[in-house]
Amino acid sequence: MRDRTPRGTKPAQEVSVHALRPSVIALALLAGCPKATPPAPSVDRLVIVSANDTYRAAGVPEEGLGGFPRLATLRRDLAAEGPVLVLHAGDLLSPSFLSRATGGAHMIDALNQLDGVDGFDPHLLVTLGNHEFDRSKCADAPALEAILDASDFRWLSANIRWGERPGSACDARVASARLYDRALVPFDGFTVGVTGVTIDSKHPAYIAGFDDPIATLGDEVAALRSEGADLVVALTHLPQAVDRAALSTLAGPRRPDLLLGGHDHVAVTEDVGGAWLLKADSELRSVQIVEVTRDAGGPWRITPTLRALDASIPEDPALAAAIGARTAEVEAAWCADRTLPADCLADVVGRTATPLDLLETRLRTVETSGGSWLADLARAGHPGADVALLNSGGLRLDLALPAGTEVTRKHLEQLFPFGSALSVVRIDGRTLAAVIARSVEDWTGSGHWLQVSGLRFVHDPEAGVFRDLTLADGQPVEPGATYNVVVPRYLVDPSIGDQDGYTMLTPSMVLPGQTLPLRALVEAGLVAAGTDGIRPATDGRICTVSDDVPCTR
Repeated sequence: MRDRTPRGTKPAQEVSVHALRPSVIALALLAGCPKATPPAPSVDRLVIVSANDTYRAAGVPEEGLGGFPRLATLRRDLAAEGPVLVLHAGDLLSPSFLSRATGGAHMIDALNQLDGVDGFDPHLLVTLGNHEFDRSKCADAPALEAILDASDFRWLSANIRWGERPGSACDARVASARLYDRALVPFDGFTVGVTGVTIDSKHPAYIAGFDDPIATLGDEVAALRSEGADLVVALTHLPQAVDRAALSTLAGPRRPDLLLGGHDHVAVTEDVGGAWLLKADSELRSVQIVEVTRDAGGPWRITPTLRALDASIPEDPALAAAIGARTAEVEAAWCADRTLPADCLADVVGRTATPLDLLETRLRTVETSGGSWLADLARAGHPGADVALLNSGGLRLDLALPAGTEVTRKHLEQLFPFGSALSVVRIDGRTLAAVIARSVEDWTGSGHWLQVSGLRFVHDPEAGVFRDLTLADGQPVEPGATYNVVVPRYLVDPSIGDQDGYTMLTPSMVLPGQTLPLRALVEAGLVAAGTDGIRPATDGRICTVSDDVPCTR
């Protein structure tokens, strides 16, 4: 077993055991006084605020939700009533329009101001998400280390083995003093232990590998208990199914008291064998507020509440102003680099005459008007293509634009933060069916869900299966027939990442020839529609079984 001691060099008092409570000191002073009335049993209390998958520091102003300024206000209000611990379950540094310019530094600036105090914040801990490694080349390692070093809080990465990935010939090392496997956080009368693990979906050159997250959690939880933690929290960036498996398989001193997670982008409040598995909605649309209490010497009582970060929580004005100024600076520089006016991102490219639904909670779970429109553009833009498939995790606007909305240059930049390169693969029907099977696997709102063009099928989420797979014209997909399929390059190129699990697609399947990027096809489609606007719509190509939709075809 590898050494899992904290890797940072923080002063010992920041990870020390807890101090005596005032009530304990008072009891010592009163010892030997027979007439003194015994104090009431003391109660330990802590509020944990958990967030995850945050890509826009300002939140979603179109919806009046989210943003670090609202989180700062909420934290301050809760802290007025007692101790508060703030945790973030990963995906902060990327992807977003701003992160392409700052490398995520603007998010660190916002988090450093979250408590309103200069200096180290002992009550804020963050685990690493897969998008922390979007910049994955060897040359990117120093920039990541600098970002971590600039953090006035701890990062947890227990299952990441930092070092040269086999075959990468990378001699760079990420060795920030802010990186820990686990941390002890002392409060008045008790100590909280926190450890973090990350999904193995990105393979940067400066990471040798990822240890098994469940086994790592067990080791870390046991170590925290042996080091004096009274309450142990697992902070994970993993799919919900893996989180559930961790709570189901770990037992005794290896099992955390509470698991707070990210990666799925949708809120989860689930009791797994007596332990809570909790996630919030992405973009700080909500947070999980967990009240943890116990009587002296008693068991912990854990009560979660999902809280929307809406207009009922005012924005912290100083943090809102700082984020606004940084945003304006980045946007003006982007336009200047292209010799365009400072407000060029507000330029109108086209309009939508019907609702354009690119909201992640729907784009990652069902057919949407925006997903179908984009997939249709991808197929139409490549003559000879039978089918187009788009992984929803590559589409990041995360908005539902009402009918009549003017689509701007900024909308397009937000939609494609990774670029929009496409490939055409030639595959047989058996492989195409395997691709759709992967799309519906672990249907919890993850980014591997596909938006499709040229296909029709029925999806049964309860059973976790699909059926009745046909082409758009109703002809069945034949196992032995071959089809030309447009896909994002990410799904077929293992050098980029884990292909969202579509490992049945290989580079050898890619047809030679130039392809048009999806962004260019989208802009051309908007311009071609003119003042009448585009008319995206759903047509039942993915029929999701529910009580209201029998899906008889």
